[in-house]
Amino acid sequence: DVIGWEWGGSGTSSQSGGGASHLVKPHVSWRDALLQPDFLRAIFQVHQSLSTATGNVSGVRLQLLQSLRQLILLLTSLTGPIFHSQDERQQFGGLLLEGILGLLPHSTSTMSISEADQSLWMDSLSMVSRLFANFKLSVLAGMPLLPNVLERVSQLGAQLLQDQWQELQQTAGDLELMLGYEWREEALRLLLEGLVLLCSDPWLLYSGSAEFRQSARQALARTLGPLYVEFVRTRPSMARLEEMYYTAQGVELEEVREEISAVDLEEEMASLAHLGRLDLLASLQCLATKFQQDIIPALQSLWEGSSNMEVSPQSSGLLEESRLATMYIGHLLTDENEGETPVIPELIVASCEQHAGTTDAIVGAIQTLQQFAHFQATKIAQHPSDPRLSPLLAKEFLWFWNRWAPAYVLPVDYGYVAGTHGNH
Repeated sequence: DVIGWEWGGSGTSSQSGGGASHLVKPHVSWRDALLQPDFLRAIFQVHQSLSTATGNVSGVRLQLLQSLRQLILLLTSLTGPIFHSQDERQQFGGLLLEGILGLLPHSTSTMSISEADQSLWMDSLSMVSRLFANFKLSVLAGMPLLPNVLERVSQLGAQLLQDQWQELQQTAGDLELMLGYEWREEALRLLLEGLVLLCSDPWLLYSGSAEFRQSARQALARTLGPLYVEFVRTRPSMARLEEMYYTAQGVELEEVREEISAVDLEEEMASLAHLGRLDLLASLQCLATKFQQDIIPALQSLWEGSSNMEVSPQSSGLLEESRLATMYIGHLLTDENEGETPVIPELIVASCEQHAGTTDAIVGAIQTLQQFAHFQATKIAQHPSDPRLSPLLAKEFLWFWNRWAPAYVLPVDYGYVAGTHGNH
């Protein structure tokens, strides 16, 4: 109850950047009551005992487990003068990190889990997000258990994506029949929210030596890179199957619902870009493989192998998959620059400095999209009435060039030392 007070005057509760950043600043006089390592350990131990107790799980026990997790979430939010030193703050954060690691579920299938287990997934991911928002990478980087937590979170995210794809296949693309769709999507949102707070931390770009920063990015990339790859493999495939279902059924989404879905997709891709840039070369290679081995050959077969111009479910799904893959490259390589001076994202510049092959991979990705767009434009010139030549795909090409060209082709003076970025 004390932590949950609406602090005023001598204490404050601040909200910034969504629920994961809801931090609590009690008055310093409460430090002896709240900053008790033994008390914190006891909370996690009680939760563990209740979770593993044998016998039927009663409503009272479930309620108590949820209350304990809510308490942990609030303790994870403590900040401000209640900590007398950075060392004390780091010690408290380390205890929270250790306890939360024990709470995180293991990456087992979510296809038929109970509501109680769904609650555990959501609560534990909320704790991770709150922890990252509060203690930040500058404190967490020195904790030996951070890689373990990140690896577990990455595994959970991959499991959620795989289960979404599996259930969508079982329903033949009908989202309405998916029983676990909504809670898994909410869990993925929470998961990404926390990881973005970590991966977009300025500490990665400006703290310590260049070697130190590179080492930190590589450590994050080892655990979080596979999650980006899983998104790239899964999301476009899901979009293809959904589009095939809508086309086959003759269903059109409501305009409002479609707009909400588009906004959610944009936000997710912008968030994922922070993960993908940790190991830009691997991310670009993953996208290049998807284009070269899956999308382009299939589109060439679609446009050149048949004289039938009817939009089939297969062609509609393939075009939607192509559109999403184009958006992934766009978000990975560029940032939204509306109202600002267009610039190449700093992490991309740093990656090009550190890995000679990254610049070539960027050039290859641009050339792939250029050839793809040219192929589509040529077909439009030859067959302007062909309904398979998607205007939405053409729109994404224009969106990409409008974001990419001002930053990469017509950049302003970045203030770089002459010769340092000559190959970029």
